[in-house]
Amino acid sequence: MTDSERIARQHSDEHRQAGTSPGAHAPGEEKPSVNVELNGGAAEVQGDLDELVKTAAERDEYLALAQRTQADFENYR
Repeated sequence: MTDSERIARQHSDEHRQAGTSPGAHAPGEEKPSVNVELNGGAAEVQGDLDELVKTAAERDEYLALAQRTQADFENYR
């Protein structure tokens, strides 16, 4: 695990414990699932949902990194 991944995970865990991240779940808990039958257009919806989940995870990682960098800079000052 890289430093940025570790920082993002730590930040994400802090938000979960503080209850500040909407829809967060505790570490070790399964993420909420969406029941979608995979027939016709539903497969496309599931693919879009998977893409959104991935994008949200990336967003959270970058936000955590930016916030950590800001805190480090403030500590430096």
